[in-house]
Amino acid sequence: MRFLLTFLLILSSVCSFAAESQCVAKSKDLFNDKQYSAAEGKLKQCLEQRPKDTDALISLAGVQMVLGEFKKAEETFQYALEYLNPKSPYQ
Repeated sequence: MRFLLTFLLILSSVCSFAAESQCVAKSKDLFNDKQYSAAEGKLKQCLEQRPKDTDALISLAGVQMVLGEFKKAEETFQYALEYLNPKSPYQ
């Protein structure tokens, strides 16, 4: 029984991560289509689900820069730095 619960917990985490990756991927598609405001909105939705998702945070900051929202972009980058993995290539 304990094994089953552990397996379900791991499976749940993996599924959650996959869904989040699709969320960020959709925002990148919007960005590539020059739908910057829509990409910003999608990234904010992603972050409602996972507020510490550094990929989504860094992507959001990039979109904010493109939109000319430089102060917001700086704040978003600073927030992302708090959660970056020490082994991250962005660090």
